[in-house]
Amino acid sequence: MKRSFFRKITAVLLCVVLFVFPVSVYAEGIPGENTDEKASEAGYDLYETISILVDSYAGSDLTVEQLYMAALRGMAAELDEYSYPMTAGEFQSFSGDMGKFTGIGIVLGKNELNGTTIVDVLKGSPASRAGVLVDDDLIKVNGTDVTKLTTTEVVEIIFSVEGAVELEIKRGEETLKVSVEKEEIIVDTVEEHKFGEVFPEADPAVSVKIGYAKIFAFGEQTLDEFQKVIEGMKKKNMEYLFLDLRDNSGGILETAEAIAKLIVPAGAIYHIKFADGSSYAVSSELKEPPFKHIVVLTNYYTASASELLAAALQDSNAGTIVGQKTFGKGTVQSLMPILVGGVFKYTTAEYLRRSGAAVNKIGVNPNVGIVKPHYLELYADTETQTAEMITGVLSILKYIGYEYEGKSEYGDAAKDVIKKFQTDNELSANGIVNYETCEALNVALNAKLIEKDLEELRAGYNYLLKNFINKN
Repeated sequence: MKRSFFRKITAVLLCVVLFVFPVSVYAEGIPGENTDEKASEAGYDLYETISILVDSYAGSDLTVEQLYMAALRGMAAELDEYSYPMTAGEFQSFSGDMGKFTGIGIVLGKNELNGTTIVDVLKGSPASRAGVLVDDDLIKVNGTDVTKLTTTEVVEIIFSVEGAVELEIKRGEETLKVSVEKEEIIVDTVEEHKFGEVFPEADPAVSVKIGYAKIFAFGEQTLDEFQKVIEGMKKKNMEYLFLDLRDNSGGILETAEAIAKLIVPAGAIYHIKFADGSSYAVSSELKEPPFKHIVVLTNYYTASASELLAAALQDSNAGTIVGQKTFGKGTVQSLMPILVGGVFKYTTAEYLRRSGAAVNKIGVNPNVGIVKPHYLELYADTETQTAEMITGVLSILKYIGYEYEGKSEYGDAAKDVIKKFQTDNELSANGIVNYETCEALNVALNAKLIEKDLEELRAGYNYLLKNFINKN
């Protein structure tokens, strides 16, 4: 929950306010139109402000870098939720989601004591070769205690280290010191499986005609990986494809375009509209699609470039979407390098689907819907809980097996079922969805989603049987 903070106004501060009061003559704004000259004037004024604060501010010590990033964050607050500055370490983590990054090959998370733990070690990575294991708790990085830092802050420290990264880890009752060299790491962004392996219920005689490929993100190497998968499937005479875009939050737009041109029939893939009102269509010239039909699996976390691809397949009738409505991110961001390292990510365009309909804040609806809740992102410290939050909590509780009858609001019935869940999970049974309860709900939901992972595959398989394979 938001908390308000207040400061006492002292006589000294009043004097300062009175002293600087005359500068209010500039309150009408910077004169002139939105030109380069006006931007230059504003930039120079910002430079002077930072210089004065660094030299004369009587509070804590300030650095130019600190104030510069604060200024950028202030600018970002005037923009949309996808526009913000990223430090060098945050950008490395962001880039790593697209399959290529420089690091030691570990994925960080939080343990039960809210300390930093290693939740995954990438196969063949420097950390793997050095003997780092999953569930190792991270104590220090190059002598810095990281037990109370966020995972982002730990990533920042690892990124800032030149040469070997010295890790102090706790494994059970044992404390170990490990030296790990950083190097460029490439993670596969496309995963292929035999359809009979991911969906054992399929008729073996039918499953050999169906390919399965999951795209985790659209990175620099994703096109090459996907092309090899498609070529291999065609050599095996596969006629249908399950394209799994669940949990794919997007990535490089040009990569998604290139992949679309391999599987979307001739016509617009999407339309892109810029801030000045100009627009153009990105099109496919594909005359003979490689598959008779594609089943596209989506969920709430299918976003951005993956929504673009799913919508193009749906609008061209080359694909059928099975799953949940997608996230609804229909904007394009560009990256601008910033002086202190890292980048400023900002929105430069909006894309519309092949049909011309909007995606942003709307999403892409499935042809065959499978009802599943998504993870809870909000929690509260008091009984003041939003309707959106309670709706999400109750949908999760119902999905994982807690019977609930009543309105989707924070009343006695809702409190009772929340308390029941809290008691079952050895939490304080107060009916308040605080951080611990939120986390426990997400863990329980994840387990149930894994258990029911075949629902989309079953629905898609039955759709193919009815409308294509057994149609005649």
